[in-house]
Amino acid sequence: MLSRTATFSLLLLLPLSAFADDCAFRAERKVDVDVQALATLRLDTGAGDLDVKGVPGLARIEVRGKACASDEATLAELQLTQQRQGDVATVATVIPDSGSGMKLFGSRYAYIDVEVRMPQTLKLELRDSSGDIEIAGLRGGLDLTDSSGDIDLRDLGGAVRISDTSGDIEADGVEGNVTVDADSSGDIEIRNVRGDAYVRNDSSGDVKFRHVSGRARIDHDSSGDIVFDDIGGDAGVGSDSSGDIRADRVRGDFTVESKANVDDIHYSDVGGKVSLPPRR
Repeated sequence: MLSRTATFSLLLLLPLSAFADDCAFRAERKVDVDVQALATLRLDTGAGDLDVKGVPGLARIEVRGKACASDEATLAELQLTQQRQGDVATVATVIPDSGSGMKLFGSRYAYIDVEVRMPQTLKLELRDSSGDIEIAGLRGGLDLTDSSGDIDLRDLGGAVRISDTSGDIEADGVEGNVTVDADSSGDIEIRNVRGDAYVRNDSSGDVKFRHVSGRARIDHDSSGDIVFDDIGGDAGVGSDSSGDIRADRVRGDFTVESKANVDDIHYSDVGGKVSLPPRR
């Protein structure tokens, strides 16, 4: 029999839809933002899924929300807000009981699923608490901070920077550099990148770099496999505690600075120098 702590932990892993399949009370929310003289959109979203698309030539930012709550009073509190300061516009979701946006017990829930269409040349700064994220078609760069939920990034230009607590990260088709500052749990896959790919700190989950034109590196990894496949520059690992490291088709140097078990390192078709830590 599961303990109370274990049962609560399992509940935390369930998606919002598990508690709100019927969506007892729902409403549409809408915000439009004029983009004249605008350089950056800041999104601050709470519980709910988020879908952002960059659209060529679009003259405004269109934000559409689907609010869902367990009761009518809570639904009225679910809103979208906007403000502008200089060349930065901020759009945020307002969700009662900040944090997860829902209560597990008592059958209370509240969230807003958000869809955004924006000019693809604007930079996006995003802070999200929970729910899956999909972003595609932007060219102005992306700074993303997320607490939980999967992240799916496709067809992006400019620099991409990510900080994530839990959930898988997938970045496919980026014209600039990709940097993951921190990831606590979940797999990371970065592929089809024209610049460099860099993971600073990863706690658990596999990390895969595939088809990177520049350099690929992970500074610190605690557990999970690391894969380098078709890297145009150098490939490197700072320190790795557990899991296999595999490198194939690396045109530059392949370096592993610290590894608990050197026998877990495998490589082939490396064009430059191979540097591995000594056996302990």
